[in-house]
Amino acid sequence: MLQSLLIWCNIIHGLIFKLPIEFYNLPGEAMEKKNCWEICNCGHEPGGNKVAIDGVCPASIETSADGIHGGKNAGRACWAIQKTLSCGENRPKTEYQWENCRRCFFYWDVLSAEKDNYASIHEIMQKVNKCSTPVRLTPALFY
Repeated sequence: MLQSLLIWCNIIHGLIFKLPIEFYNLPGEAMEKKNCWEICNCGHEPGGNKVAIDGVCPASIETSADGIHGGKNAGRACWAIQKTLSCGENRPKTEYQWENCRRCFFYWDVLSAEKDNYASIHEIMQKVNKCSTPVRLTPALFY
């Protein structure tokens, strides 16, 4: 029930923001796991059409996050990477501007697709920052 609700919310969000057809994951359809830059068409991945303007997005080159949620580099964990370019917006987020990521259709798509295999932002940040002690996060990061 919850997954169906998330899927339909994503579809409605996609229609409002004119997302590419690759985004829609209808019930019963297997969908290839895509990275954020493939869904958002931001052009900030290495070799992308907007790299010369704004540079490469840190999520596309963060190799320590490679494989998380089945993505390349941090392509399916972009919300845990500092100063990424918000999906659909050509402006970098500040260090951990988590509230924007929680509203992002891509974040919710990964969350619903991964279910029990979902790595929390805390787990991702520990892997990326290579620290053995917990990363200090604000309480808003856990909602």
